[in-house]
Amino acid sequence: MKKQKKHLLYQEYNEIINKHPLVLVMHYNNLVNNYISLEDTKVELNNLMKSYYQNVETQPSVCIKVIKNSLIKHTIKNTRFSLLSSLFAGPTLLLYSNTASVEMAKIILQWKSMNSHLQFLGGKFDNELISISDFVDITQLPSQKEHVLFQTISL
Repeated sequence: MKKQKKHLLYQEYNEIINKHPLVLVMHYNNLVNNYISLEDTKVELNNLMKSYYQNVETQPSVCIKVIKNSLIKHTIKNTRFSLLSSLFAGPTLLLYSNTASVEMAKIILQWKSMNSHLQFLGGKFDNELISISDFVDITQLPSQKEHVLFQTISL
């Protein structure tokens, strides 16, 4: 890979890790089995997002990116996210979003259940490092809508 391209990828990975509150590291083994492609999984996720956020003016965005492990390790080496470097081995992709919410976590977990070929490894949620069990625990929290409803009822 040419030096200029490496530098551009380094900058892109740095932006993903530092500017997005939700970043999940995943393995995508056997993604091409049964004619499933990365593009198909992106479409499924975006359709779930649209159906959940259909009455919201600005929908959160979710992106999926296949990454180069050595470059991402170099990107996070001297950051507070350096502990994630052990997750970058094998066929790895990042799922990242401009929103870290309970609703988003629930949508992603539902999408993951439809895509058994993807394996969650860990990541960051609201700028805190999380394991997959932490991510699943987040989905058990009340959503923002439920929280407002509980506060209204308690008044």
